[in-house]
Amino acid sequence: MVKFTQWIIALPLLASAQSVNTTVESRQNAFESIETLVDEAEDLLDSREVKWQKLLAVSAKLNVQGEIVLNAFPQGSHQNSRAKSRIWERWGHFESMMSQMDQGFKTLKKGSESQDARMALRGLETAADTCRDCHRSYRSFW
Repeated sequence: MVKFTQWIIALPLLASAQSVNTTVESRQNAFESIETLVDEAEDLLDSREVKWQKLLAVSAKLNVQGEIVLNAFPQGSHQNSRAKSRIWERWGHFESMMSQMDQGFKTLKKGSESQDARMALRGLETAADTCRDCHRSYRSFW
């Protein structure tokens, strides 16, 4: 009976740990996708003639991935990831940076929709700059 009781008590903890692991994996996948999509958007905007439909599709995907990472940092999810625990110690600053990235992706999408290369590039640069700054502050590289 004692083992059964211990198992019942441990079950929610195991489920919680699994949930955090799934969240970390989703977050890492989304960041990898963002990296690839940002490169693709940069290439599209650097071309002589912008392929607007393709850029619009890329920007839509960036918006989706941005939403995923905005909500993928539950307390304690730095375990088994490259995220530093400092994220939760300076949550307001981190959240502000994530919002800046998200706003950059939204501006990129708006520029893509209106075929405004300057607006699209401004949005992409805002997002990319925020990514770099955030990584310097909140990501371990080892």
